[in-house]
Amino acid sequence: MRVDARIHRYIRGADNAWVYHSKAGQDPAWAGATGHSLEQDGSAFPEGTEWLVGDRLYRVERLRCRDVIGGEWSPVFEVMRILIDLHGPRNVRLVVWFDA
Repeated sequence: MRVDARIHRYIRGADNAWVYHSKAGQDPAWAGATGHSLEQDGSAFPEGTEWLVGDRLYRVERLRCRDVIGGEWSPVFEVMRILIDLHGPRNVRLVVWFDA
């Protein structure tokens, strides 16, 4: 996995902790406050780089599998978590075939 080219935007949650809000692509508030171009590739910055702009936090992060795969796989992964709880992680495998 690589550092995401899109910078992640966080807002304060009810408990005052940072909560992921969205990708920050084309956010003029970030660009204006940091002096970077709207077309700036987030992977040009080291992982973990952060900018606090007003009430928002912008962060360069590494993509996680769940970010790349998408929501339609959530039920599959939930079943896998249940099977892992029952049988242990060394005894559960997922084999997928994609047919064009």
